[in-house]
Amino acid sequence: MKHSGIFIVRFLNDVPMPVIRNSSCPDQVAKVDRSNIFIGKTEDFDRRNRDFRRDFGCGNVEFEPLVNLKIRDLQPAITRILQELGRYRKISPKGGKLQWLEGVSCTEVQRIACSVLKTEGIEYTIRGKNNS
Repeated sequence: MKHSGIFIVRFLNDVPMPVIRNSSCPDQVAKVDRSNIFIGKTEDFDRRNRDFRRDFGCGNVEFEPLVNLKIRDLQPAITRILQELGRYRKISPKGGKLQWLEGVSCTEVQRIACSVLKTEGIEYTIRGKNNS
């Protein structure tokens, strides 16, 4: 069954890995390791999980759905969550803010995400690694 919502990804690698695997300018690409968390939206958790594993290797990725959302347009939800997580957002070598976070725990990311959703009046159901 297809579910949409917000998820996080943690890398399990110690050696920093580029976030864009096939870049022609590797020095201009952000790198992440086990100290970073990615937060994003998806219309299909299973597909997005497969995408991350394909792009970065099964052994390097821990994918965790955080919440199911009961709305069609997910963009406003992730935009508000990212605004609230602004101080933790990693800065790219080109100066832009990324969806990769640093200096924050997964528990805190989930707490902040749920708080934003509640404040915005967006219905959600908390998930976890083993929940559908």
